[in-house]
Amino acid sequence: MIDIKNLFYISYGGSDLDMEASFRTDSVELDTETPVYIGYYKPFDSASFQIDSVGTMAVSYEINSTAITAYDFTEDFIRDGDVQWAKPASWVAETIGGREAYWIKLSSVGSNPVTFKGIGVLFCGDKDVESVYPSALGGNISNADIRAQIYRGVTDYIMQKFVNRGFTRTANADGSIESITIHDLLRKNEVKEAASFYAVSQILRNASDSDDDVYGQHANYYQGKAFDILNSLYKLTIDLDDDGTESVEENISATKAGSIFMDFG
Repeated sequence: MIDIKNLFYISYGGSDLDMEASFRTDSVELDTETPVYIGYYKPFDSASFQIDSVGTMAVSYEINSTAITAYDFTEDFIRDGDVQWAKPASWVAETIGGREAYWIKLSSVGSNPVTFKGIGVLFCGDKDVESVYPSALGGNISNADIRAQIYRGVTDYIMQKFVNRGFTRTANADGSIESITIHDLLRKNEVKEAASFYAVSQILRNASDSDDDVYGQHANYYQGKAFDILNSLYKLTIDLDDDGTESVEENISATKAGSIFMDFG
């Protein structure tokens, strides 16, 4: 059974994909003739992209046929990373590709299309890792495919820790609860720094022959930094009522995170 709580919907060029996990690798092309729509069953404020082939284009974003401002950490899809935006207060669900959801539309103007090899939600990307350890993107340490796998692995690892520690939210009208997914974290930046350090550690470990060489020693250092941050995490802002918007209660109630988060490392 597919868990719709963990799905993105993708609609482009007459093709419709159900993203059956927090991140799925499917080839999706964005060009001047074919916009890409990304949808979810509740309002959301970011998507992560992993690039297969780089295009030459400028990208615009719309919600409910209204242009919005997006903060693009992919720099018009020349690198892997996030695109983030503010959720409009007036955002209403629409039906696209046979799916009623909250949709954002990506359109492009340019000479060459971009092909995505994955769309979903991740805690970190190239720009985040570069800010921590600039040479981690160098060809002698990692390549784009290795980093793509590491970013997905880091996200899955951290989310599994949250689930294991009992983070839940209301799932249905009857008040039943279920484990959170990454889509339920209303402020993913609360985890981004730690995830970036952990990703650097895994990139360096992949380039290392042993814990004693330079890469291995640096990997241990950055992993320790990541776990220190996660173990001292003060709060997570969780969408407890599953409506896609943040309330005061959701921000305050998550401050318990620091007291139960002591198993990283």
